[in-house]
Amino acid sequence: MKVWEAIVNNKVAVAIIALVILILVIWALFRFRKGNKKNDPITTTIRTNNQALLDGDPAAIEDLNNRAKNLAARLYAEMKGLNFFWRDFTPYKDLLAADEALFQATYNEFNVLYGDGETLRQWLVDESAVGVNEFDVLRSAIFTKMTQYGLQ
Repeated sequence: MKVWEAIVNNKVAVAIIALVILILVIWALFRFRKGNKKNDPITTTIRTNNQALLDGDPAAIEDLNNRAKNLAARLYAEMKGLNFFWRDFTPYKDLLAADEALFQATYNEFNVLYGDGETLRQWLVDESAVGVNEFDVLRSAIFTKMTQYGLQ
């Protein structure tokens, strides 16, 4: 109790705490707001060795679209809000393990459903993690794959 009284009586400490809280609230509002709008589709040429996709098989295309939407949703859920102390690396690993068709479809789905004028690459650039080297390694590998596939 004495510690709390000392903090409350110290106007500088109260001002610093209030400023930090204000900055966090503004940042959180910005991050939560950006995922609720829809954009026009961003299209890229998808190259694949999946013969069913090349043949235009509706079931294969629907499966690809469903998997891309699912992975885009998982990436968005992982990146939205404040989460720089704990991360679920599974969506990033799944994106990295995806073949070119799924990778590009996920990129497009994320941009359309959650991008709010930014690309998945920009969202990843804005992400941060405290003392987590694995995230930086995964993000770097994802950027390399994006560049390889011509995704900005």
